[in-house]
Amino acid sequence: MVGIGPSLVKKLGAEVPGLHEFPDFSGAPVKVPATPGTLWCWLRGSDLGDLLHVTRKVQKALAPAFAMRHVLDAFSHAVGESGHGHDLTGFEDGTENPTGDKAEEAAFAHGMGQGLDGSSFVAVQQWVHDLDAFEKLGDEERDHHFGRRLEDNEEIEDAPETAHVKRTAQESFDPEAFVLRRSMPWMLGMQAGLMFVAFGQLAPGLRAADAPHGRPGRRHRRCDVQHLQAGQRGLLLVPAHEGGPPGPAAARLLMTREKFRLYLDLIRWDRPAGWLLLLWPSLYALWVAAGGFPGWHLVVVFTLGTILMRSAGCCVNDVADREFDKHVKRTAGRPVTTGAVSVREALALGAALALLAFGLVLTTNAVAIAWSFAALAIAIAYPYAKRFVSMPQAVLGVAFSFGIPMAFAAAQGRVPLLAWVLLLGNLFWVLAYDTEYAMVDRDDDLRIGIKTSAITLGRADVAVVMSCYGAAISVWALALVGRIPLPVVVLTAAAAAAQALWHYTLIRDRSREGCFKAFRLNHWLGFTLFAGTVAGYALR
Repeated sequence: MVGIGPSLVKKLGAEVPGLHEFPDFSGAPVKVPATPGTLWCWLRGSDLGDLLHVTRKVQKALAPAFAMRHVLDAFSHAVGESGHGHDLTGFEDGTENPTGDKAEEAAFAHGMGQGLDGSSFVAVQQWVHDLDAFEKLGDEERDHHFGRRLEDNEEIEDAPETAHVKRTAQESFDPEAFVLRRSMPWMLGMQAGLMFVAFGQLAPGLRAADAPHGRPGRRHRRCDVQHLQAGQRGLLLVPAHEGGPPGPAAARLLMTREKFRLYLDLIRWDRPAGWLLLLWPSLYALWVAAGGFPGWHLVVVFTLGTILMRSAGCCVNDVADREFDKHVKRTAGRPVTTGAVSVREALALGAALALLAFGLVLTTNAVAIAWSFAALAIAIAYPYAKRFVSMPQAVLGVAFSFGIPMAFAAAQGRVPLLAWVLLLGNLFWVLAYDTEYAMVDRDDDLRIGIKTSAITLGRADVAVVMSCYGAAISVWALALVGRIPLPVVVLTAAAAAAQALWHYTLIRDRSREGCFKAFRLNHWLGFTLFAGTVAGYALR
């Protein structure tokens, strides 16, 4: 399917009455920009590889006159026995269409003359889901957001006026704005959403009914005309000379930007909680080793080193787990798993990041440099431990705690017993929060045969997690008694314990949402111990 934009029509010296660019609806707090294309192609098929080859043929056929600006792959998701798909929020596809003669009347132009009758005006929209915000909503709030119940897809009669079904009812416009609509989920790295296409006989109708959810008062069912194949690909093209360098150079720049974004997804750049879990123990160990503020040099070295090594660890982990991750809902979209980033690229990126971290270590001393090799070995070993060790979280605990002996080595030139005591305490903390993390994927891990602490512990998981929290806080407090004022130790330990008790309320029913939230917010407990350490040495 091919769509011709107003600029190309004008360039060809032709005129299509009513054809115009989609308006920009941006405004606080929502941004809905207009990104017009000169030429739009919609390719459909069941094999993404075949679509790639067709895309290359289209690109070559149109070069050098046109350059590819944007390529997006969409797909069917969670198709049930009825053949109806779901969007990525879990709701059944709410797209409802007219059928038969009414479908033709709504979608195809008529009375416009030869060459135009039988064509369609089309609006293409790429909606981005904020899944993190959506997952924070309660069940009722989610239902009212759509105006339908997730459990049975029935529309809610008393849904608020802001519900999708209330705001997009085609017959509620004056005049009525019926269009033929199609939608499918899309995913690019860890960003995802809904691709929505509307066909109408008149362009004004597209401006009125331009969102992906149907009319109120009925159960939503996809009509026969709505059934789609397993995959589709949208191509947006512009003249090669428009807005920048020639086509090949523009394409290379676009590919570079997209690859860079995929690399950021690979290292979890948008999820700093991961490196914060490593950072706080390393920093409070620096304060303990130095007897106070260790100096900006070591603070910067350990902060940047933590970020770099955690990022390198993500690369190694995703390569090691790529065959497992495709069977786990939470990890199926990772760049290495989907093939968007190759194994060689991921390993090369991980090696480069590790070398940068090693460069920082070289600015410390010989003892820290020697210990860095042990830290690297443990970091590489962890991803493979889950294949052989019943409690791989213990291996992760050592890897995530190794910043502590490294801190003592850098600050004192030695690794005393105190460093290993603090490492033991931090090991208990890692066991606690990573078991919470493992509880999220327990069902998937059981199915694919991965070993985790959540599986090994069974129904004792919650009790062990809470015991590990208690042990972690107790070891920290005992190690700091006599080094910082006792009231600071007590207040800090109490604040950390209060957080641990709150986590208990999140994980006690073992729900995926509660366990993931407890894991995701665990870095605040680490920050509490760090803040208490800093305050204690400042008040000493």
